[in-house]
Amino acid sequence: MSFGHNFTIFASVHLRTCVQNQRLDRSLQTALTLLCMLVIQVKLTAQDLSVGTSTTHDDNVFDIYSPLSDQITNLQIDASKDWDLEQTSLGLTYNGSMLLFRDLTTRNYHVHVLSFNVDHHFERDEDTDAPDEDSSDSEQDSAAVRQAASKAALSSGHSDSLDNFLTASLTGGSQFDREEFSQYDNAIISGTVTFRQPLELRASVRPSYTISYHNYPNLSGITNLQNIFALQLGTNIIPGGWIVLTPSYAIKNYPSSTTITYTVEIPGGGNGNGHGKGNSGSGAGSGTRTRNFNLATPSVKQFSATLLWKQKVIAGTEIVAHYTRFGNPSTEARIIPQQLLGGLEERGIIGQFTSENEIFDDHFAYSGNEVGLKFQHSLPYAFSMAVNGQFNYKRYTVPAMDLADSLVLADNRIDRRSEVVISLSKSFSVGDGKQLKPEVEYHYLRNNSNAPYYTFDKNVFMAGLEFAF
Repeated sequence: MSFGHNFTIFASVHLRTCVQNQRLDRSLQTALTLLCMLVIQVKLTAQDLSVGTSTTHDDNVFDIYSPLSDQITNLQIDASKDWDLEQTSLGLTYNGSMLLFRDLTTRNYHVHVLSFNVDHHFERDEDTDAPDEDSSDSEQDSAAVRQAASKAALSSGHSDSLDNFLTASLTGGSQFDREEFSQYDNAIISGTVTFRQPLELRASVRPSYTISYHNYPNLSGITNLQNIFALQLGTNIIPGGWIVLTPSYAIKNYPSSTTITYTVEIPGGGNGNGHGKGNSGSGAGSGTRTRNFNLATPSVKQFSATLLWKQKVIAGTEIVAHYTRFGNPSTEARIIPQQLLGGLEERGIIGQFTSENEIFDDHFAYSGNEVGLKFQHSLPYAFSMAVNGQFNYKRYTVPAMDLADSLVLADNRIDRRSEVVISLSKSFSVGDGKQLKPEVEYHYLRNNSNAPYYTFDKNVFMAGLEFAF
């Protein structure tokens, strides 16, 4: 479970504090109350439930040239229920998150994601010479072993098995914003089917198909339908390791076209310090200019490939390295300038369905490379540490503009993005099946761009608390 970033506040205390805060309107108070009721209701039926809270100090919440700092509280709930039906297992998962900004309260929003998964294990025929086992205990043990092996294979990405697996998932998610930022309201429905075909004992091939429809009711030009065809080729021939190559081809269609109009502020009579960047002069002669952004591309196609190596070094220590190449998009994708104000990008499954990244920084809008390295290590006394580094090179299909969006500085905007995340957590057992997990995290990000608006760096600090029961 991912929280956001900085300074722990227990959920019950913070909920009471937020409801008493006069800056929260009635709709947010209602949402907070519903979240509390949901925690109670879900506990009655869920198999696994965890709730968490954290606050984040982010000195550049919109990741732009002119930093705006804020402190964001994140309230999150995750619930799941599993059913095992011999060779088939079913899973239902709910993830809900609410973000509350301390200063920019108009940016508060909440996200809800519901997922349903089906995993079917095609077993190979048993050896006819094998002895019969008639006891019910043996049958139950055999079923338990099959279910455990199936789940392990699906979660780890590989298994030492000649069996076939078919997995399918259906996910729906929605994001709800305050009226001032209602342009980011969106809903998505997505389905994926994957089939595992073993290639001898140490390798497998997994073709998959994903279709998703992402609707933006107030940004109709961004609404899209995606089809993704992928083929995963993996092997665990290295002891304790898993190497996988995943080429994929994606097609993104836009059902409707539109034109977005926005106003750019130009202090000092258009001296290039627009978008609220400030002005060294007195500000006399400041003005505005209007720009139209035409969202008319019918579709865009892109090929990409990822090479991943996951390796256990010693007990409790794991290293994951990956490289992704994004090919040249077939045409210009529909993204809009971030001057319209983005928002905090969440992580985990919630982050997969929040909208800002697709609106402002869709990978269909650039070609480039991504390199990442993650180190995880289990420390004494149930502590766990993770260090994650990543570098991105992005060559966009759109030009690099000056701060006032009036001059073209280069034919293509080029970004070089570096980031490091260091986290430390510890799990405490607080009863039968109950776990308490505090976590702290530091995140540094630096983005260099030939478009000065997107040159920035920032530091983010987090401390959060999760309770699983």
